[in-house]
Amino acid sequence: MTSNRIFLVLIAISIGLIVWGKTETGRRTQLYSSRIISNLVKPIHTLTSISDARKENRLLRERLANLTLKKRRLTFYKEENRRLKELLSFKERVPYSLIPMEIIGFSPHPEQGVILVDKGSADGIREEMVAITIQGLIGVVRNVERDISFVQTLYNPGFRASAMNSRTRALGIVRHRDGLVMDNIPIGSLLGIGDTVITSGLGGIFPEGLLIGRIKEFRKSENMLFYVARLKPFSPMPSEYLFIIAEVPPQEPEPDLPPPPKKIERRLPPPEPIFPEIRVRE
Repeated sequence: MTSNRIFLVLIAISIGLIVWGKTETGRRTQLYSSRIISNLVKPIHTLTSISDARKENRLLRERLANLTLKKRRLTFYKEENRRLKELLSFKERVPYSLIPMEIIGFSPHPEQGVILVDKGSADGIREEMVAITIQGLIGVVRNVERDISFVQTLYNPGFRASAMNSRTRALGIVRHRDGLVMDNIPIGSLLGIGDTVITSGLGGIFPEGLLIGRIKEFRKSENMLFYVARLKPFSPMPSEYLFIIAEVPPQEPEPDLPPPPKKIERRLPPPEPIFPEIRVRE
């Protein structure tokens, strides 16, 4: 019974409000009420909109950060793929047996020019093996441990290599002395700015023909006995990979030529002896 009474009371109130709303006073009251409610709801709606905008902005920033990270990763993988293809192509192109090495460290002082690589005696690395990059000669192995090796680069003050001018075959010694230089070049040798300097093959360590650098300038030494040429190296200090020359193919022997034909000496008959005419006494 109580619920029915409440229901009837609510119906009566609703009918009364509908009837009252049709009167002039009711309409004015509803208008004022709607304005008041609207003014009260606007700040709440504004706050809700700001909160939603901030949330959406945060989500968009997270998406942008994820997309930027993915783009950087794709760019890195693309560049890494290009480098690996270039290294593989180089390894297949050169006439040497190469061991790829990953660089895992550098000397604490850049002027020392020493690189630490990830292979050692367990991988067949020995001292005085030659290190190269795609651009050319970079150094020589000096110290070897079981799993790592130390490469002395041409940027080290103690580096030495016998070299020559590829155009004129002028010989000299490449070393690092306030920059890469080629000295002990005999006076009278033909040199030119831009000439290419390569390893000469003398000394038994570096094979002939490895690119070292280009001549930037040259002058006479202080004692006026040699030329000194400053070089721009082809190979910068590598940061990721290099190669060790494991084996140099033997030089092709010169073809056997048939021996020159023996000269046939034509011997003239010996001259007949000339005797004095013998006179017989009568």
